[in-house]
Amino acid sequence: MKQMADKTPQSALGPLSAGQVCEFIEDGFVRLEAAFPRSVADDCVRLLWEKIGCWADLRSTWTRSVIRHPSLDAAPFTEAVNTPRLHGRSTSL
Repeated sequence: MKQMADKTPQSALGPLSAGQVCEFIEDGFVRLEAAFPRSVADDCVRLLWEKIGCWADLRSTWTRSVIRHPSLDAAPFTEAVNTPRLHGRSTSL
């Protein structure tokens, strides 16, 4: 399988396979490998920790089992949902 410069298989750019569409229909979700770069995910995680007032490396700040937070339209989240990989795969649904 030809690899792109970012090590993403070429097949990750095209539409979902028939099996993936069936998984979505049966399970309500499908895992999309490499939908956006790891660096974008890391930026999202850092921003979420900041917004919820906790720190990943300080467990004493984890005082609630669930924290609800409104959606964020900050740059890393907008970038994550607008990648060609994600759009190319999600149009199959």
